[in-house]
Amino acid sequence: MNFNRLLMKVCFIACMIFSANIYANNYVECYDCSSEEMKSVALTWAKNNISDSEARNNVRKDVHLINILDNNVESYQVHLQLVQVPPPLSSTMLPFGEKIYTPIEVSRLLVDLESARSQLLNAGRNLTVPTSVVSDAWQFTNCAFCENNVDSFLNSSLSGEILTVQLTITAIAKTFGLIETGIPDTFRIELEAGGFLELLITINNEPATLKVVVTKAVDQDNNTVPFSADKLRNLIIQISSVNRASNIDSFLNNFNLAIPHMMGVVTINDCPSIVDEDEIPRPCSK
Repeated sequence: MNFNRLLMKVCFIACMIFSANIYANNYVECYDCSSEEMKSVALTWAKNNISDSEARNNVRKDVHLINILDNNVESYQVHLQLVQVPPPLSSTMLPFGEKIYTPIEVSRLLVDLESARSQLLNAGRNLTVPTSVVSDAWQFTNCAFCENNVDSFLNSSLSGEILTVQLTITAIAKTFGLIETGIPDTFRIELEAGGFLELLITINNEPATLKVVVTKAVDQDNNTVPFSADKLRNLIIQISSVNRASNIDSFLNNFNLAIPHMMGVVTINDCPSIVDEDEIPRPCSK
């Protein structure tokens, strides 16, 4: 990302914090809330924030529900109203509310966050994980470093986009007093060796980095690769070429498993027993 553009973005966010803080009241965090849940939270807020004297004077207050996970805000005007109930129950104040337009100073930061997240995801989708980072999708089985390698690769490749999202999240959190600021996103990234990874990414605030979790690895023949070696035995996979079978076999041999070097559909089985003159069984020959 161009430095001047990033600087302009920082200045814009700073101005938005100042602008929003002028009106900063009645913001409520509603992380991962549905629209129905937002209305319920707004009514609960009314009961806790409108006094009896304000209710008798028909005071109405605006409350803004912020759902940063779904990049959504809903605003309600709420009030308390005395409701008569049959004796022997006493009359009680009940909350009522109606949805209103969200002020521009509240919604603009979330619009900016949506744009920043889209830029980050689009930049990620345009990347390809090189073989120097992960040599093959089959390397992910029992791999202690593969996910970390992908994590490092994405953080170094997307540093500008990550910072933009993090700055926007920080601005929103400070303006609206949010605690939950984790925004998980999922996307697919291609492997240079063929196939793809499905990733769950979350922005870390300090420092501004991505936390990457690989949720699925698929090879060039559309086989989903098990992350645990315990899931390999008796797995049925499809092979596009003899050479491809040989490559996969080299990974399987690490777990004393093997496939025939042939095209088509094959089953992963234990290596054939190879007994030397000393009658000691050997693993698959490399």
